[in-house]
Amino acid sequence: THCISSAASDVYKRQILAQARVNMKRMPHMHHWMANAIITLDGDNGHGLVAADCLFYDVEKGPLQVSGQYKDIYQRRDGRWAFQQRIFEMHFATPLQNWAPIMGTERFGRPI
Repeated sequence: THCISSAASDVYKRQILAQARVNMKRMPHMHHWMANAIITLDGDNGHGLVAADCLFYDVEKGPLQVSGQYKDIYQRRDGRWAFQQRIFEMHFATPLQNWAPIMGTERFGRPI
């Protein structure tokens, strides 16, 4: 069993938030769909596989379709389940050249 100190946990939280800020500047618009969660439990431990499809607007690359799978490890402590690890395995990233929505309320990279 791995124990993370409160100080280390705070460092990890700050690192996650810092990376999220970078990602939101680079990809200010995204849709993230997750499906087909396969979760296996063994006592207080669990593993999961979750498929993901993402549609991003990357400020450098434009519209981008990304698909992959999350590989998760969970653990229950004091009756509460939490992620111990989450790894994303990318299956593909595809630029969507000349793609733009033709209807709807979302601008998705288009000027206002």
